[in-house]
Amino acid sequence: MQARMALPGRNRAPRGGKGAGGFTLIELLIVVAIIGIISAIAVPAYQRYQIRTQATAALADATALRTPVEAHVLGIAPFAPAGADGDSLEVDLEATPITITAKRPLGQLTLERDDLGGWICQHDFATSLPGCLALGQYHTVSGADGLTYGGHGGLNGSYSGPGKVTIPATFGEDDLTEIGQDTFANAGLEEVVFASDSQVTQIHARAFQNNNIQQVSLPDSLKRLDWGAFSNNPNLNQVTIGSGVALEGNVFNEMSSFESAYGEGGAGTYILENGEWIKQ
Repeated sequence: MQARMALPGRNRAPRGGKGAGGFTLIELLIVVAIIGIISAIAVPAYQRYQIRTQATAALADATALRTPVEAHVLGIAPFAPAGADGDSLEVDLEATPITITAKRPLGQLTLERDDLGGWICQHDFATSLPGCLALGQYHTVSGADGLTYGGHGGLNGSYSGPGKVTIPATFGEDDLTEIGQDTFANAGLEEVVFASDSQVTQIHARAFQNNNIQQVSLPDSLKRLDWGAFSNNPNLNQVTIGSGVALEGNVFNEMSSFESAYGEGGAGTYILENGEWIKQ
C-alpha cells in the first residue's frame, strides 16, 4: 500500500461551513434592501434638515435687523439697507408696511412692521417655524364651511373646514364685524389670520375655544373679546393686540397674567414665557 501525505491547506473544511469566496445572492439582496431602507429614511430627513436650517437662519438674520430699523423709524439712528446678493437680506424702508426680507435658496422670510410697532413674520419654507406664519397655506372661510351670516355683521355656525384659515373683511356682500359664539370652537384650527382690512370689532364667547392655535394677530379694529374667546389653546404663546380692547374672563390661557401685562403695556405683541405674558 502506497502511503500518501497530506499537503498543507488541502482537504480542509472551510471555516464556518461555507464554500470559499464572496456573498450569496440572498445576502446581497438583504444588503441592498437595508441600504434602500436607510436611504429612504436618511435622504428626506436630510432635506428637511436643510430646509429647517435655512429657515431658522433666515429668521435669525431678519430678526437681528429689527432693532436698527426701529431706531431709524424713531429717528434715533440712521440705517443703511443691506445689499441684495441672491442669498441675502433686503430692507425696504419706503414700503407700507416697512419690510425686512431674508432670502435663501429654499425659501423666503419677511418681517413686516405694523402700525403699532410690532412685527409680523411670514415665510414660504416647506417647514413649520415657531412664531412665523407659513404663506400660501390658508383657507378663506365661506358659507361652504358650515358658516352663516347672522346680521349685525356676525359670522355664525360651526366651522368644518381646513385647520389654517383667513377671516375675510367681508362675508358675501356684507361687512364682517363680529365672530359669533362657538363658531370656530373644537375645529382643529392651527393658525388664524385676519385680513389686513378686517373690520371685526367683537369676538364672542368661546369663538376659538379648544383648538391648537399657537399665535394670533388680532385686527386693529377689535374692541371686545368675550369670555373664553381663545381659551384652551394649550400652545398659544403669542398674541398681537391693538389698543383699548375690553377683555372678559379667561380670554387666553394664563388670562390673569395677560390682563395685567396688557393693562400696563397696552397695544403690542405679547409672548408667553414661563407662565407670564411679556410685551416685546
